[in-house]
Amino acid sequence: MKNEKISRECGKGWYPVIDQLIMDINKINPDVTILQIKEKFGGLRFYVGAASKEIHELIDKAEKKCWHTCEDCGITKDVTTGGSSWLRTLCKDCHKERGQ
Repeated sequence: MKNEKISRECGKGWYPVIDQLIMDINKINPDVTILQIKEKFGGLRFYVGAASKEIHELIDKAEKKCWHTCEDCGITKDVTTGGSSWLRTLCKDCHKERGQ
């Protein structure tokens, strides 16, 4: 896959989801170009160049999974999206640590 080293503008809790997504895409088409990986409005955004419907379905699935995964620690229990000034998808403990 092209640009595998592109920066990830999100918390490390989502890295396993992103790593799995990259591996799955690479199995289908290693020539897909990653344009951007980031958090936006509390959700994962994973942008690629030209890609098949199958790859876009994998991306949609990963983005949906991140709505139920803490962006900071990666757990999938007691996760909510919210925040006082910036929307984040975090577990209760990470929300407390951030004072939100």
